Amino acid sequence: MTTLPRQVEKHLSEVLELRTKLRRAKAGIFTWSIDVDWLGWLGLNSAFYPGQPKQCVVNPVVGIRHQPTERLIAELQGARFHRYLPPTVARNLGYVTSAATYRSWSFVEGRSWNEQSEQLAMCFAEAGERFQLELANLPRLESHLREHPQVFQSEFRHIAVLHLLGRDAEASAYAEARLREISSAGDRASSEFRAFGQRYLAFAAAREQRGYQA
Repeated sequence: MTTLPRQVEKHLSEVLELRTKLRRAKAGIFTWSIDVDWLGWLGLNSAFYPGQPKQCVVNPVVGIRHQPTERLIAELQGARFHRYLPPTVARNLGYVTSAATYRSWSFVEGRSWNEQSEQLAMCFAEAGERFQLELANLPRLESHLREHPQVFQSEFRHIAVLHLLGRDAEASAYAEARLREISSAGDRASSEFRAFGQRYLAFAAAREQRGYQA
């Protein structure tokens, strides 16, 4: 990270921790605990422009992480569970405001950053936190995943949430349909879903068998 983006991130960290419930988890990532299962999440994506004057443009991404969903996905992928990465759903902060449009904030070297950082913090406090609290409910999270597919492994998360809601038949049907769709695809995303989908179906079948034996 070049000097200006690092300075901007440090400045925003101080303002966000002062003005909101967020606490810095690592460079560019902030979280707050809604309850034991839900984590509010904010990521500061940034782009550096080395012209004169230099500037750093910050694109804040607001999200929520449902720990049981992410724990199940990690288990099915044979991966180590991470306590705050990735978010279960995430969107540009501007899309969850009343304007419902993309937003970014520019920080120019040599100029005051107070107005931009206060605006960003206020935007999160007023709209980002409301978005997170609205989604901190498993049925609403499922609806959001269905209506707003995410870029990052959305299908994994939708299947896991359906399972956690006790809707195993729907989760299995979703996985089977998607596996048929990508049966001949060779791209990385399809290969990753193929492995996940097959593991989920085996997991669901084993649970069903144990149910019959109980």
